[in-house]
Amino acid sequence: MKKFRLKSAAFLGAMLLTFTMPKVSSLGGLKSVTAPYAGSYECKTLTIDGKDFLSFFSSVCLEMDGKGEMVISYKDKAGNRGEKTLRYEYEEGANHLIVLYQDGDREVKKSVGYEKGEITFTHQLNGKILLAVFSSK
Repeated sequence: MKKFRLKSAAFLGAMLLTFTMPKVSSLGGLKSVTAPYAGSYECKTLTIDGKDFLSFFSSVCLEMDGKGEMVISYKDKAGNRGEKTLRYEYEEGANHLIVLYQDGDREVKKSVGYEKGEITFTHQLNGKILLAVFSSK
């Protein structure tokens, strides 16, 4: 009798999910449903005006949740850790993400390259060019 109840509950749960889930076509296409960019990335290149800065860190990682939030975390050679949480948007069909962050009182939108499992940040920093390239793990 106990097995029958468990099977009945599992069947009922599956039926409820089937009828209450939205159709995939109403979610904006397969790419936005599967969020191919979501996951863990490791920094492979970190330079400022062409000078290597990655060698100062044990690790620099990027985590994307597939729902609009990314976390960049680092651990330097001295063992110090830090992280920054940012928001992002994905434009379906485009080879980039839009990263949103606060600069004082205003929200800034920055286009960030995304292609073949790599995310490429470029940013002007005190007149110098910061380049960070993250590859999926």
